[in-house]
Amino acid sequence: MTSPLIKERLGVENGTIKGKGGVGKWWKRVLDKIPDLKTEFIAFAESIDSVVLVQKISYTDKMAGSNFYFNEEGKIKKEIYFG
Repeated sequence: MTSPLIKERLGVENGTIKGKGGVGKWWKRVLDKIPDLKTEFIAFAESIDSVVLVQKISYTDKMAGSNFYFNEEGKIKKEIYFG
């Protein structure tokens, strides 16, 4: 998972965390800090091996996007977050 928020809040220079454990720890930290976090689906677009999801984030009232890339089994192999 790559996000400017990871770089900003965790100090990870490239903004990337890897593996289920790393992503799970990130989301636990986010939800501990913002327990009432909600997103509103706005739109999506698909490509051959990826999907872009656009959503409105409740605590900022801003739009954000996630580009999810999938492996051959249809599982997410990478996410790039914009917001």
